[in-house]
Amino acid sequence: SVFVPFKLISFEILKLDDLGFLRMIFGSSSLYASTEQKLRPFLQRRFFAVYTIGDGWTGALGTGSLDSFAAGHHDEDEPDKPFLIYDGPVNAASAGWGHTAFTSNGSLFVSGRTHDLTTLLRLRRLPSFLRMYAVNSIIKKHREDADDEMNNSTSISDTIISMLIQKDEEREKGWKLEKQLSVTSSPTKVDLPEGQKTVIGSSASESSLDASAGLTAFISQSGKVFSFGTNYFGQCGVGSSFENVWSPTTLVDSSLELDHNDQSMLLESDSITQIALGLQHGLALTSQGQMYAWGKGERGQLGVRGLSDDYSPVAKRICDFRLPAEDGMQNWSDNVYISGISAGLNHSAARTNENIVYVWGKNVVTSHSKRKIAQDSKTPIKVHGLPESKEVLKVSCGSHHTAILLDDGSVYAFGFTADRAKPVFKAVMIMPAGILDLPVRQFKSHFDRTSIIGKNGDQVVQLLFWGDSEQREHAAFTPAWMDHFSEPIKSVHRGWLHTVIVT
Repeated sequence: SVFVPFKLISFEILKLDDLGFLRMIFGSSSLYASTEQKLRPFLQRRFFAVYTIGDGWTGALGTGSLDSFAAGHHDEDEPDKPFLIYDGPVNAASAGWGHTAFTSNGSLFVSGRTHDLTTLLRLRRLPSFLRMYAVNSIIKKHREDADDEMNNSTSISDTIISMLIQKDEEREKGWKLEKQLSVTSSPTKVDLPEGQKTVIGSSASESSLDASAGLTAFISQSGKVFSFGTNYFGQCGVGSSFENVWSPTTLVDSSLELDHNDQSMLLESDSITQIALGLQHGLALTSQGQMYAWGKGERGQLGVRGLSDDYSPVAKRICDFRLPAEDGMQNWSDNVYISGISAGLNHSAARTNENIVYVWGKNVVTSHSKRKIAQDSKTPIKVHGLPESKEVLKVSCGSHHTAILLDDGSVYAFGFTADRAKPVFKAVMIMPAGILDLPVRQFKSHFDRTSIIGKNGDQVVQLLFWGDSEQREHAAFTPAWMDHFSEPIKSVHRGWLHTVIVT
């Protein structure tokens, strides 16, 4: 007989193939049969994997086919079984508008339309049959030589394709340079700059990687930010604005414009601990609690006081935080230590080590004009309505709202609700304490909701933000796709048309 110390076996790292190991030990004995029956449910569970659901024509599902579809992203009552696209340890993941990104063992993988937003929006408006024809034609045209691409066809469909592609010499060079990453249908490893790797271990939080509208950014093990994707407004932060940044490029700071003694300069020694991407802007937080912003800023989403242009292609420090006025005088603070950041489509938010939440950007302030329901703030302003006796643990921006997790497990929110046109300016409670399993694994707002994963990974709550107080009582629900999972959930990421689930 053979004695096997089962307590030394970690179920979380065993896979179905490990049944062969048990068969080798026990042979055909009845002991093997009974042991296999008991362990099979554990061995069939994939504890480290990436799954996707939603529309596949963008390539973001990562199945290898643009015809893939799995119901569940749009809250269908009967969701399909999610696609398994990666089986292995995952450090961080994110869902962009039309692509998926995740890191594993120091490497970055992407699938979908990593360098595109304009064409993505146009394709979405087409009938499904014409959209698939257009998608396949665009990929074919991009991956052929220029001489083979140019033909004399004048059909309606080819005319639409030509309008969607909008070819020019510079874009043609870009597609030839990085065509493998431009439209992919399965997880594709990205070539990182020499000597660079993505963060792993405890440093690889969900804030070490982010994906947005044709934009991806990650933090390297050296504590630097690298980004690639669309760059019309300098949203890659590489020092200038042009159509696309085709490969991961390091973030450029304002030392190009400022004296080297200026406090707004991102020092070479500064280590970045968090990043967040909005629609066309980005934020970074250093280990010293300093916050930087770059990209499009016409609605104030950069939070940089006195910004001369509507965008900044370099990272600028957010120094000035607006405090409540006293005796008619506006007060400012430049000594603020930031502990968490987040970015919505055109607004941003942060929490400080003094338990204060700030917000800035589009439609975050009450308007004094009857013609407008709200106005922008180009500098961070304090969010009111939160109980002062509770500690703020997390702040996360959806597309037009912001959610806040407090230490008692209650959730507050402000911004635009799902049912009303006028925003909520003071934070209101949308989930009471006592529901969530604390401490939570994830607290992440997406386009229209916030996903919360409880302590053990078996509680997944999605929370909508309603303006009507009665509807808020029914705002929390468990997504139907959870019926397909027996393993603990690590994180959930919702893009425009797809959802990424990491176990």
